[in-house]
Amino acid sequence: AVVGHSQGEIAAAVVAGALTLAEGARVVALRSRALAALSGAGAMASLARPGPEVERWITRFDGRISVAAVNGPRSVVVAGEQAAVVELVALAGANGARARVLPVDYASHSAQVEQVEESLLRSLAGLQPRTGNVPLLSTVTGEWLDTAVMDAEYWYENLRRPVRFADATRTLLDSGHRVFIEASPHPVLTAAIEETAEDKPGNAVVVGTLRRGEGDLRRMYASLAEAWVRGGPVDWARACTAHRPVRVPLPAYPFQRDRYWLRIRDREVPGAPAGPAGTDAWRYRVTWRPVAAGTPAVSSRAALGADGPRRSWLLLVPGATAAQDWSAAFTRVLEHTVAVAVGRDEWGRETLREKIQPTLTEATAGVISLLPLGEGTVPGHPDLPWGIAASVAALQALGDLGLPARLWSVTSGAVSTDVSDPVTAPAQALTWGLGAAAAAEDPAHWGGLIDVPPSPGVGPDDDRLARVAAILAGDGPETEVAVRGSGLLGRRLVRAPLGGSAEGAARAWRPRGS
Repeated sequence: AVVGHSQGEIAAAVVAGALTLAEGARVVALRSRALAALSGAGAMASLARPGPEVERWITRFDGRISVAAVNGPRSVVVAGEQAAVVELVALAGANGARARVLPVDYASHSAQVEQVEESLLRSLAGLQPRTGNVPLLSTVTGEWLDTAVMDAEYWYENLRRPVRFADATRTLLDSGHRVFIEASPHPVLTAAIEETAEDKPGNAVVVGTLRRGEGDLRRMYASLAEAWVRGGPVDWARACTAHRPVRVPLPAYPFQRDRYWLRIRDREVPGAPAGPAGTDAWRYRVTWRPVAAGTPAVSSRAALGADGPRRSWLLLVPGATAAQDWSAAFTRVLEHTVAVAVGRDEWGRETLREKIQPTLTEATAGVISLLPLGEGTVPGHPDLPWGIAASVAALQALGDLGLPARLWSVTSGAVSTDVSDPVTAPAQALTWGLGAAAAAEDPAHWGGLIDVPPSPGVGPDDDRLARVAAILAGDGPETEVAVRGSGLLGRRLVRAPLGGSAEGAARAWRPRGS
């Protein structure tokens, strides 16, 4: 099935077979010419708030603003008089909503469009749509459409009436559709589709095609791969015809690995007592040990190569007080830092990608995320800690941007290094779970984890932080570190035998029953 958003519905009509390519191009050109008559008279804005809430806000403007599109449960576009739209955006910001004026000077999908009704109907007269061979779901009606009705009158209604994209998405989900591909020069609606799909059973796959600054075939192949690995059907033979693809064998050498978990055949541990001793080979525990004395306690400037090209670190900083303190501490010991403030409503993947992208260059050494230190929960999700949601989104955003900058996440009180050092922030411990998965699944963008005290003034000094900077800048084995008053501790996985510590410490187990 195909769905088109506003002018995109013209492209959808061509794909469905309702219009020829020439007819579709004619509708685009004549519609744009009609809109030119409205230039300078209006404005449009997007608001990250539920539709009913936006409806309440615009009632105070006495018809000067109307809802132009409902893209998702928390994604609304409004249109109307310029001054009124600017005032509404300010009102939304004062109420804690993310809102921005769009870069257009007309108000489509509003009452202002009625001024061009006659000229648009006249210019599109004689259009002869036909019933297509691909199902089309209209964002004018929110329902399935016989495309033979997509005449001049329909395209006027398409421009005048609000875009019911969220309704169209729900109808597709209810019809069993689970793979959504946004064909556009940059993903705009993927987040709205994902929000709408959250309330429906079954996982939905939502991917884009091209991206801003990435309009080539390489980006298209990457998007096809993203759809395919998430279960979408891709005809690779057809997609890669121009490259004459051939199958290649996997490398013949064995994978190199370190084994930590049980070996069924290795029942006996050398030096362990006989009897219940076989289970000793199966048990492990986590311990913390001082980072080796050989780790260079060098300044971060040396570690980052001050004599070579200037390297920089990106700091992602939430609004928490502890995060601000640690941002200042890292700034003291790192060669060069660029801090990006992340607001409470800016935890999403799209938003973080747009905030991070302008700051990344080939000279970016890595990203230090203080987002786990963020306080509270995600708005609208009282059981989801803000810090873990923002951390996942940051990792996804870095993957989307495709740069090799690695992400290090900073927590405070998320791990216990001994009995005198309890966990004080269990919600932040989720980030250490995320790190374990990220290290295995996305090693190109994952650096490691650092747990710090509540503030830089409690325990570590700049010399210790300089050693942390050396770990960040190096390529050594330390990827899970705790900064404590006693020094730097590294996380280790060791065997945890049941017996051997004292006579009779081993547990006896006798099977009984069926």
